[in-house]
Amino acid sequence: MALGAVVAGGGVAVATVAMAGSPGHGAAAAQGPVKTHVHSLSLTGAGASLKTLGARSTAPFSMVGVTWNGAHAKLRGTVEVRTRSAADGHWTPWLKMQQPDDIPDPAELSRPGVRGGMSPMWSGPSNGIQVRATGAGKATALPGGLRVDLVDPGKPATGGTQDSGMGLAAYALDATATGTVTPTDSVAPTATDSASPTVTDSPTATDTPTATDSASGTPSTGTSASPSASPTSWPGQLPTMDQAYPSCPASSASPSTSASPTPPDPMPAATTSTVAPPTVVTRAGWGADECAREAGYPSYGSAVKAMFVHHTDTTNSYSCADSPAIVRGIYAEHLNQGWRDVGYNFLVDKCGTIFEGRFGGMALPIVGAQTYGFNTNSMGVAAIGTYTDLSGGDSTASTFPGATPSQAMLGSIARIAAWKFGMTGVSPGTGTATLTEGASGSYGFTLGNSYTFNVISGHRNGFATDCPGNQLYNALSTIRSYAAGPVGAVSVTGMSGGGAKSGTSYYTKGAATVSWTTATPSAVISGFDVLVDGKAVAHTSGSARSASISVAAGSHTVQVRATHVRGSTTLSGSVTLVGDTAAPTFPTAPAVRTRTGSVSSTAVPVTVTWKAADNAALAKGA
Repeated sequence: MALGAVVAGGGVAVATVAMAGSPGHGAAAAQGPVKTHVHSLSLTGAGASLKTLGARSTAPFSMVGVTWNGAHAKLRGTVEVRTRSAADGHWTPWLKMQQPDDIPDPAELSRPGVRGGMSPMWSGPSNGIQVRATGAGKATALPGGLRVDLVDPGKPATGGTQDSGMGLAAYALDATATGTVTPTDSVAPTATDSASPTVTDSPTATDTPTATDSASGTPSTGTSASPSASPTSWPGQLPTMDQAYPSCPASSASPSTSASPTPPDPMPAATTSTVAPPTVVTRAGWGADECAREAGYPSYGSAVKAMFVHHTDTTNSYSCADSPAIVRGIYAEHLNQGWRDVGYNFLVDKCGTIFEGRFGGMALPIVGAQTYGFNTNSMGVAAIGTYTDLSGGDSTASTFPGATPSQAMLGSIARIAAWKFGMTGVSPGTGTATLTEGASGSYGFTLGNSYTFNVISGHRNGFATDCPGNQLYNALSTIRSYAAGPVGAVSVTGMSGGGAKSGTSYYTKGAATVSWTTATPSAVISGFDVLVDGKAVAHTSGSARSASISVAAGSHTVQVRATHVRGSTTLSGSVTLVGDTAAPTFPTAPAVRTRTGSVSSTAVPVTVTWKAADNAALAKGA
């Protein structure tokens, strides 16, 4: 593992980024990439319009793909599969696979050996398969070379430290053509496949106490000032030659392991953003086998001008602990079709965890394989799951019922957009971009023509598909709002930890814990400041919803200010907090007199009266 420093927030905060491909510096190295295995079985049949594979036991797998000869060949019909659970031995009903719609551009698609294929389907741990492919009509021939690909995504090695590769979404390398690593003594936090990766605080370069947003990874700048939105640059984001051309065993499946190391031409320019990078699970973190992809650098555009949002069209009933395996499965099947690498630039699960996609440097405009004809100068962000609602505009062929995308997922997609469009100065809320169609044969689009898109668009805006499903497509306006800011309404909900309410005000001897709420996801919130009489006295991460403060004697106004990752602020309404250090006084002595009631040997009914006074307020007497 190689570690590089990333300067975030326009100043002194330093966090680590883990990358695969070279020896470690100060960090416990991962025990190696996670090896995936693909076992392919041919479909057979005497008829041209029906090909099958009978039910049978197989080696373990968790993802299913169906592919055929010819990248440009179309399968006009349906493909259905049944899988047998490795846990209980039960077979699923017939499940329809989705037609492919995430496709490389012609330069990648037309290479020798590239296969057509259905969208891969996550089955979970399975050990049995049955397949049938049926043409749309008796006279509709299916493409040749049909086979089912059973993908075992593997498991991380056990018995030692597994490096998560969790870090900010920017390679921090020396800005030379060879991209020499600039190591630091810092280390990245760790996580395993057993749970969704956890983000921890990043080390800072000063002795000033800071807080780090556990959702976005954005370091704060101190306890009294709001995080800065000044331009943030990195020394460089290009992977090294050793990372682009890893040293692989002779048995490696890399399509071009013997390629002569060559730097990108033209060399992509380093990027600068007004928004700090989000925290992601790097390729090393999810276990990418870099020897499996095509060796070398990817193609680069000039700048990311648009984001196309996708869904993977896989089950929504996955555990977020399975997300790294799902990403490895998609990676393996895309490679099995002959693609250079995984098609997406980023993937996001329902827990809001962001995964690095195609190799090449997340801060750079990598050409992916996600929106046919518009892969250059765009990025593809895939939401793991299915988000159709079948109310119109959605394909009825999907097996899996669509889910409502989680707020965590929407927030993380917005977080990527805020960072990327901070590089070009375009508002993710209202901005548009013009892209040139780079492919022929894309329904509704003409090669060489220019088309205008919202900078945050759905896959269906650039290709004839229902992706990303109605529910996610209808949420794009929410993603745009989250990405653009400001943070929505912030409300102070109460005080505890020494603060108590009396009437409409709170009272304390000095200390209090302020609590608040907002409907905006933490991923796009840089941090919160608690203001007392207009002055910030406490700063928290964007995921926090409370903070401890102390006040002097007297009446004070308390407010909470939220800062969006793009720098705008939102101020809550004020509440009154009274610092009351003087104890109540008793002007007269208490009086006791008997009253009517039952007298016993142990009790006599009496009435006690007193007068108490306080300079602020009285809570109760006892």
